[in-house]
Amino acid sequence: MTRINTNVSSLTAQKTLASSNAQLQTALTRLSTGLRINSGKDDPAGLIASEVLRSDIISTEKAITNTQRANQMIATADSALGQVSTLLNDIRGLVTEAANQGVLSDDQIAANQLQIDSALEAINRISQTTSFQGKKLLDGSLDFVSTAGQVSSIEDISIEQANLGAAGQIDVNVNIAAAATKATITSSSGEAQAEAVLKFAPHVDLVLNTDDGGGNAGTYSITVKSTSLGSQHEGVTVEFVDNDTAAPTATYDAENKKITVTYDEDASEAAAVLAALDGLDEFEAFETPGATNTAEPLSDPAATINGTGITLAADTVTITAEEAGIDFNDVEVVVETATGIGDPTASYSAENKKLTITIDDTDATDIADIVTAIGGLSEFSAAGTGDVYGSYALDSLAVANTGSTGYMNSAFSAATNATASLDLAASAGLSLNVQGGGTHLVDIKATTLGSTMADVTIQFQHTAGLAGSERAEYDEQNKTLTVYYEGGAAKSDLADIISAIDDLDGWEAYDRTGSASGVRITDTQASATTKIDSLEIQSVLPGADFNNMEIVFAKEDGLTAANTKAAYDATANKLTITMDSSAATSMLQIATAVNNLQGFSAAIHNNSDSLVYADGADATAAANTGTTGGNVLSDELVVEIGGTDGAEVFKFEQGASINDVVAAINLLSDSTGVSASQAHGAMSITSTQYGSNALAFATVHSEGAAGSFKTSISSARVNGTDIQATVNGVTANANGNQFSINTSSLDLSITLTAGSTANFEFSITGGGGLFQLGPDVVSNQQARLGIQSVNTASLRGKTGRLYELKSGESASLANNPTKAAAIVDEVLNKVTSLRGRLGAFQKTTLDTNMATLSDTLEALTDAQSSIRDADFAKETANLTRAQILVQSGTAVLGIANQTPQNVLSLLRG
Repeated sequence: MTRINTNVSSLTAQKTLASSNAQLQTALTRLSTGLRINSGKDDPAGLIASEVLRSDIISTEKAITNTQRANQMIATADSALGQVSTLLNDIRGLVTEAANQGVLSDDQIAANQLQIDSALEAINRISQTTSFQGKKLLDGSLDFVSTAGQVSSIEDISIEQANLGAAGQIDVNVNIAAAATKATITSSSGEAQAEAVLKFAPHVDLVLNTDDGGGNAGTYSITVKSTSLGSQHEGVTVEFVDNDTAAPTATYDAENKKITVTYDEDASEAAAVLAALDGLDEFEAFETPGATNTAEPLSDPAATINGTGITLAADTVTITAEEAGIDFNDVEVVVETATGIGDPTASYSAENKKLTITIDDTDATDIADIVTAIGGLSEFSAAGTGDVYGSYALDSLAVANTGSTGYMNSAFSAATNATASLDLAASAGLSLNVQGGGTHLVDIKATTLGSTMADVTIQFQHTAGLAGSERAEYDEQNKTLTVYYEGGAAKSDLADIISAIDDLDGWEAYDRTGSASGVRITDTQASATTKIDSLEIQSVLPGADFNNMEIVFAKEDGLTAANTKAAYDATANKLTITMDSSAATSMLQIATAVNNLQGFSAAIHNNSDSLVYADGADATAAANTGTTGGNVLSDELVVEIGGTDGAEVFKFEQGASINDVVAAINLLSDSTGVSASQAHGAMSITSTQYGSNALAFATVHSEGAAGSFKTSISSARVNGTDIQATVNGVTANANGNQFSINTSSLDLSITLTAGSTANFEFSITGGGGLFQLGPDVVSNQQARLGIQSVNTASLRGKTGRLYELKSGESASLANNPTKAAAIVDEVLNKVTSLRGRLGAFQKTTLDTNMATLSDTLEALTDAQSSIRDADFAKETANLTRAQILVQSGTAVLGIANQTPQNVLSLLRG
């Protein structure tokens, strides 16, 4: 059917042509842009996925850029640190060169010091000027901020990395299970048992007579105790004085150590006496526990005082370890109280080295029962008598400690008290009769020390006509000294006799009684034999510490005999007795001065009445204890001793003391890595370092048959142990006193002070260089790296800080080149470790991050491309098809539009 009004065929052709044109336009757009999705309508879901991927791609590209810049920054820091390492190596060489003091002059060493000072300045300059994009790298501004400085046991800390997270800080909890130890070899056999004396407050029990006035006698028991545990109140006496005063009083005279109680016999109440005594500041008084008391008037109270006098004394318990040796040294002994326990108890904690005695706080406790309780322990025995009073006074506060009383000395002879005899010049005292009655005592002394002039017989011989011409003769062969004088009508002046003796070679005389001038000698045949008076000085403590101690006299103007002094110089191992330079000092006074010197005692031999003359040979007397303190080798010994740093062979002769052996080992400790010490005859050879790498060994190459060094040492070879620690629950890697962890959230290293076992905590609150290494701004895609300051004040090792190498400081070349070398070595290791850590961060973190991000970027780009990019082959085909369809549609449309024309031609026809 043919229609003119509506050309449906044209409409169909138009629609088809429009669709083809749209397809053509789409193909042209995709081919011209290269994108399959050019607007949301192209592929809504694809567009969303594509945009997300594009965001990831942009973030990843920035992360790659960040990583590249971080790498460049680390490289900059590493380059500067390389220069610091070079300078440190130069300093190390200068230190080594300057140690060649036998060749270098002082000027050359000073020149080396100037170079070191310059190098230190250069290191400080590098620390301050090294920067990247305006950010300083080595001045400490990139170090972490923490509260670790508040922990006293932390000697050094290095925080390499820390992930502070969203909270902006990380708390660090450190638990120490065991401290690091040194490698130690000791003598092994015990020769003395540890001992402690538990001394209670001094007290006295007073049993006072009473009378009720009706002829009924009784008693009232009072205990008076010191309010201090010391000895200052031991020996204080209590005196009762009846002065008809009904109200008793009590006073204390500290100078004379006396308590005086005044009372009125038959009127003063016994309880009032108790109150008066309890009112003294230095003492307290109470009714003796367990006694039946009545507050009746006193009746001659001093008549009965418990049968033991009225002097305050301290009851003691002597506690002794059952086994010899050092295992029970430093055991603390304490007293505790409990209510109603009756008999005392004793317990020992081996872990805490603490012996606890528990007594009843409601009654008196017999010390014999305390002894029994301690004796029930397998570790200790005890001895003592008396009573203690629970919570009264200070008895419950009594403490003691075994200290170092247990000791070992099997490698050396037994410890004894070091002894020396200070021998005076040979002398004899003669009592000469003088005119007018009485006597004068004259001392005749040799002018030289030694036994040559001992056992010389001195005799006075009267010869007429010698007044004014007195003489003295010494017969060396017969060991006689004869003094010729006039004792008849013309008597010799004592001064002339003394002068005659003084003129005799080898002898001198002193008038002990007074001025000799004008004193006339009557007829006498006095005689005596010279002896060597001596002062035996002994150390109170046994052992080699006082071996080879020198004892000498010194003089000082203006000293009275009572001010004679004795002093001991432990560094020089020298005991000096100082006396008046212009007068004689009695041997007794000198002995008193030595006895008043803590740690020494003195005894006089031959004549306690001897005088020491400061202007004669006596002043030059000296003595030496030698090896009398014991602790010496029983036979010769050749031993190799060493450690981590090397070994040395030592040869000791029989009789060498433990102190000699210790000194020889310590002299070479810098080349062996071990040092030695001794206490109470037990020697320890100990590594200078801590930890499992620390080593000490002692190899006996030969020893005399009587020697016991090889069999006495605890081990021939031993290592130390490392500290055992956990950080935030993670077991730390340890080396000596240093430990470290390296986790995803925390990388740090801590060095503790030696022997520290205290747990601690601190917080890292900021700081560090924050590096954004991932596309997302979250903590697990970031890294914080701490870079410590490398200036000379911050760079340090366990020996000291780098600035100490400067001129005038403790480790300068002039002061201590050995310390300087150790500091440089330690600092070099620290700088090298920092470089290694930065290099590891570059290689393991930055480089791997770069590679990972590059792979990620490639994958993301590929994913985005697969979603959004146009497929040129497909779109080209679509374009060709659309072009054909448009051409075909246009032709068809033309045909469709010709149909109405055909109808018009019918009308024309």
